[in-house]
Amino acid sequence: MHEILTSLAELIKLQAFWITASGAIAGAMAGATASSFFSYRIQRHILREEEKFRNAEFRKSQQALGRSLIIKLGKMHSSISTVHEHIEESFRLLERSHGKMPLWGSLRPLAYIPDPVRFSSDELSMLMSLGDEDFFNRVLNVEPVHDSLLGAMRVYGPQRQGLLNSLPVSYSEGTVAGACMDSKDLTPALRAQMEAIDSFIVQMHRNAKRAVSESAQALNDLTKQLQVKLDLQRRVEFIGPNAPQSSG
Repeated sequence: MHEILTSLAELIKLQAFWITASGAIAGAMAGATASSFFSYRIQRHILREEEKFRNAEFRKSQQALGRSLIIKLGKMHSSISTVHEHIEESFRLLERSHGKMPLWGSLRPLAYIPDPVRFSSDELSMLMSLGDEDFFNRVLNVEPVHDSLLGAMRVYGPQRQGLLNSLPVSYSEGTVAGACMDSKDLTPALRAQMEAIDSFIVQMHRNAKRAVSESAQALNDLTKQLQVKLDLQRRVEFIGPNAPQSSG
């Protein structure tokens, strides 16, 4: 009997030990699980914040590129408008002369011709990322059109001056108006040179009319696209007879 009671006592002690040990193990596991859970939450929060920061910085860089594009395209449109208006004024002067002035006589060279403007690769990459290929091509096309028109004005000045230098000494800049139209002193070569320059002006006038329309449309589209895609809310004002619609 004594042995049986002793065995039962040992069994009870062993059960108590395992119950205590199991509780300790379970508590440790629960603590580890809770610690891992909170660590995961904290890490996930940190990653989300880092991602938000990177996205915000990327958006700021895209907006900066957008503003740079608007400024450059605005400069191109302004230069194109200046050339267009200058040529238009020469045609108005020609009309007022009632045929007494040659076209090349009414169009004087521009005193200042702006330098070319170039889009950067980063600006073009941002523009391409907007996902509209036709819009991308319209904006990109303004650059060569701008260069071509300004290049034509650079060529025109020396051409016109070369013609003036070839005229008889009796002619001057002030007397070109009607004399060159009928004078028998002019050689066939000089007349051909005048006709070639006049044709050059007519073509330049056509190109300028098309360029000012295309650049205005591209600039207007760009400001609208960047407002929608990049939330650029700054108001853009364009001044002049060929200014695109303001946006804001």
